[in-house]
Formats: sequence, structure tokens, C-alpha cells
Amino acid sequence: MAVASALNVPTAFGALGGALAAGLIIPWATTTGFRNPGAVIVAGIGIAAASTALTQFVLVFSRQSEAMALAAALTGSLTARTWGDALVVWSVLLPLGPVALGLRVDLDLISLGDDAAHGLGSRPAKTRSFALLVGILLTVGAVAAAGPLAFVALTAPHLARGLTGRPAMGSAALVGATTVCLADLAVRHVAFLAGLPVGVLTALIGGLFLGAVLISQIREGSL
Repeated sequence: MAVASALNVPTAFGALGGALAAGLIIPWATTTGFRNPGAVIVAGIGIAAASTALTQFVLVFSRQSEAMALAAALTGSLTARTWGDALVVWSVLLPLGPVALGLRVDLDLISLGDDAAHGLGSRPAKTRSFALLVGILLTVGAVAAAGPLAFVALTAPHLARGLTGRPAMGSAALVGATTVCLADLAVRHVAFLAGLPVGVLTALIGGLFLGAVLISQIREGSL
């Protein structure tokens, strides 16, 4: 997406390219990935590294104005967004939102374990693959409108679980949206944060929160 912005290509096409890159992870997820999450992580790291290399290549050979646009696109922001950006989000959310909500029951069954889910009539591998695809497409809409708001998707489920005591798609979505709105209000109205892209603030908050979660899990021996 950032590269597309620097080259004056419509952001939606850049987001679609990012979705195709993310889709490269699906083969690992549908074969060994779900039995070995490390395979998905390694695949994601490799694709992210290749994408970063491409971004840096474009940055080095860009004009100053293009480099500034690229840097802005890499952070994510809600500043100067228009109704057209909102239309992009809704064009993805309206058809795929109900599909995602329809996956709640099967995802709840999977949280009990694959064997239990199989016994209750669910098909964990297919459910995970389809959920991953739907998640990627929903992310395309969000990134096309606001850019990459780092760590929101990683932080929201943990916060929702802490508030509700169980994993829930609806509460995670609500927590994620609330986090972005509060971060945007902060960068608009808190003096020392004025002018800061909202993506930078979400990355800072999310990084600190996930670090705390990681330390907690290490102390509990669950990691």
C-alpha cells in the first residue's frame, strides 16, 4: 500500500497487493500451519521482510515528495479522510461483516480444541482457512481507508478477553474500534501528541501491552 502511494497508484490497489501477499500464507496455514503455528509465523516474517525490502528500494530511489508520501503511508492516519474512504470501508464491511459473524459459532467450537470441535460437527481446518481469508479481505478495506494502524488487531482480542473472560469476535471488534477512536482523539486534542499519526500511537500502546502480556505468560509458565 505504501509503495502504491509513493508511485501515485490508488491506495485500494496497494491494499489489494498487500492482501495478495498475505494470501501467500494460506498454503502454510492450510497444510502444516494450523498444526504447527510456527510455520505460519515464519512464512509471515519472510513475506514481511520481502515487502520491507521492496518498500526500502522504492524509498531510496524516490523523489523527496514521494518519499514523504511513502513515510506517511507507512504509519497510518485518520487525518484528512473523506466520505470516499468511508465508502471503501463500508463496501467491504457490508458483505463480509455478516460472513465473519456467521463464523462465530465454529470459531468458538475450535477454541475448545480440534478434537472437541470435530466431535461437535465442526471442520476446524476449513473454518480457519475461510476465517483467515475473510480477515484478510476485511483488513484490505481498513488499510485502504486509513493505512496500517499497527498492533490494533493483535491487542484488541487480548483486551476483549480480559473484559469478557472469553474470546469473542464482536467484543474484539468493538474494543479495536474504540482503541482507534481514542487514539485519534488523543493525537488531535492532547498537546504533546499533536500532529502525531494515529498509527504511531497505536503501535506504541499495542507494543507495550503485548510486551506486558508476554511477560505475564512467561511468569505463568504458559509460554
